[in-house]
Amino acid sequence: MTTQMPMDAGNQAINVLGYWPGKGHQVPFVTASANTSPEFGPVCSVITIYSTKDCFIQTGDSAVTCTNSNGHFIPNSTVIDIGLGGGLDVRSFDKFLCVIGDSEAGELYVSERK
Repeated sequence: MTTQMPMDAGNQAINVLGYWPGKGHQVPFVTASANTSPEFGPVCSVITIYSTKDCFIQTGDSAVTCTNSNGHFIPNSTVIDIGLGGGLDVRSFDKFLCVIGDSEAGELYVSERK
């Protein structure tokens, strides 16, 4: 099967990452304490997130923590792509995401991209 990437106005390909099969996560969160996602795949370098309520997030290793004072604010109903860092060395990519609610409990949906 032949596929073609979307093209921009200059007829140049726009790189688009697909969703990684079986690598969608639901991470429930509350306002009282943070919750951490399952570990991302060994070569995952980009994730897409969507939150049902306002929240704060932080990416990092298995010990990552976040609060509403050190996390990055994510408004509800917003879809955001996040690079997990690391450059060329996939071992340096962040492998976890921590989330805490701003003022309400909610659900964070995380999709690993390939």
